[in-house]
Amino acid sequence: MGEITDKQIGFYQYVGILKRYYSKDITNYIAENPGQLTALAVVRDFIGTLHDRTDQGDCLVLCGSPGSGKTHLGIAIIKQAMAVKMTSKYITVPEMIKKVRATYKTSGTTMEQIVKELSEVKILVVDEVGVEVAKDDTTILFDIIDTRYRHQLPTIIISNLNQEKLTQYIGERVMDRLSEGNGVVIAFDWSSHRTAKQ
Repeated sequence: MGEITDKQIGFYQYVGILKRYYSKDITNYIAENPGQLTALAVVRDFIGTLHDRTDQGDCLVLCGSPGSGKTHLGIAIIKQAMAVKMTSKYITVPEMIKKVRATYKTSGTTMEQIVKELSEVKILVVDEVGVEVAKDDTTILFDIIDTRYRHQLPTIIISNLNQEKLTQYIGERVMDRLSEGNGVVIAFDWSSHRTAKQ
């Protein structure tokens, strides 16, 4: 990948991509074991049929071991959406909650505006699903997922929880909606890339 321009950085920041992930895309995801190869193949297919995915509202759930490349693949999807000029957003659950709580103290952006933005972008990647937060805060996340489901818009959920614990966290109803139709749940059950580098 060539040098990243200031214009690209501006776009990345606008959709929520953090500096650590500026250089990440589908071409430099390391796939060495069967699980990684499967994950890469599923995401490549998702990216290759992005317009169909948005028409059908197909979702992805990337769940499992920390440091196993889930965010890398989520960012790859966002970058492809940007390349074909689809509205997209990457956000972590803590960041989402921080934005919502900030509306309680100011007269600027409202909670409804934040929820509306996240509910209407064509591709939404929500990372760190499963972190410990207040019940009221998780309700906002579930409302966004439900709204996107009803409008047939793809949501990509990323979590360090395994599938069983994630289902307990978000509820069977929400998990069913995420995996409906051509939705796919990918279990990342291999060792951390970060640990392997140490």
